[in-house]
Amino acid sequence: MKINIQELIQIIKTVAIQELLPRFEKVSKEYKLDGSIITEADTIAQQRLQELLHQSYPEISLLGEEMNED
Repeated sequence: MKINIQELIQIIKTVAIQELLPRFEKVSKEYKLDGSIITEADTIAQQRLQELLHQSYPEISLLGEEMNED
């Protein structure tokens, strides 16, 4: 499998523009069981990255900080 770095950069930029920037000044936060903070932006950005990466690279797996342990 060959990964196109420019495509990967574009995917990350897209998520940042569409999901992170609109939430930048209106942060909603919750606390995880371990006491660390998680924001709506964390969760949504990770979900969107996973979706877009899967579209371009369905054969790769993603492990993210905000994923459930199951």
